[in-house]
Amino acid sequence: MRLAEPAESKPVYYPLPVFEEESESEEELKERIKIDEYLLSSERDDYKRAELYMSLSLSYFKLGDFERGEKYLQKSNNIRAKLNDKRGILLNYARLSSIFISKRDFKRVIGICNEALKVEPDSEVFYINRGYAYAKLNKYERAIEDFSKAIALNPNFAEAYYNRGLAYAKLNKHERAIEDFSKAIELNPNDAEACNNRGNAYAELNEHERAIEDYGKVIELNPNYAEAYVNRGIAYSEIQRYEESARDLKKRESYFFILEGKKMQLKLFIFVSNCGIKLKMTI
Repeated sequence: MRLAEPAESKPVYYPLPVFEEESESEEELKERIKIDEYLLSSERDDYKRAELYMSLSLSYFKLGDFERGEKYLQKSNNIRAKLNDKRGILLNYARLSSIFISKRDFKRVIGICNEALKVEPDSEVFYINRGYAYAKLNKYERAIEDFSKAIALNPNFAEAYYNRGLAYAKLNKHERAIEDFSKAIELNPNDAEACNNRGNAYAELNEHERAIEDYGKVIELNPNYAEAYVNRGIAYSEIQRYEESARDLKKRESYFFILEGKKMQLKLFIFVSNCGIKLKMTI
């Protein structure tokens, strides 16, 4: 009797818990570790073993046990390397960068992206993640370099233009910031954050009419965007349109203070991310 050929092993990628807000309690993480270790004891499929090792790695990193986290990361990546599973290796690094972004450990994010770029030097994803981390460490010139590399690899990468615009704004290069925000808006006309930040850049250049126009677009896109009302109210006051200024500054419980002739404003900043893959900064 002829025996059937064993089934061919195929890549497997589980929806592993990544983000800090989705993570379990310490007790739940330890229980997950026990389950993963039990499954590993009987699993023979290399793709599945690689995923189980990565699950262990993520759990230990979340628990702050970096030695074991690194150990199981290497076990997973070693299996994937033997399987020529470059996609899986990059997925491992993307998962880790997301965890450490949520933990605000940006130096570790840079290290992870460096390793990923050794595997795939033309990955715009890891250039934008590394640029994001550099920006959060106030290394804006380095951030701009990485965002520019992401754009060179993918000229239609709207998030890269947006992030580079923010980095230019932090360096007071507002004309350059406006160019990048405009490109981001061209690629994604419904990007309220890009419109708002382009308005901010116009305001810094004392082009208040153009700033008002952009803040108006933001409000059209999102009538609950409190920061846009505050910003437009301030821009109106700069050109002495005080009634419109007062109306905006009362919207959405926005507040405006005058102290010794200087305006102070409260702003709502919105953090935007996309699974640690295509990240958008806030100023």
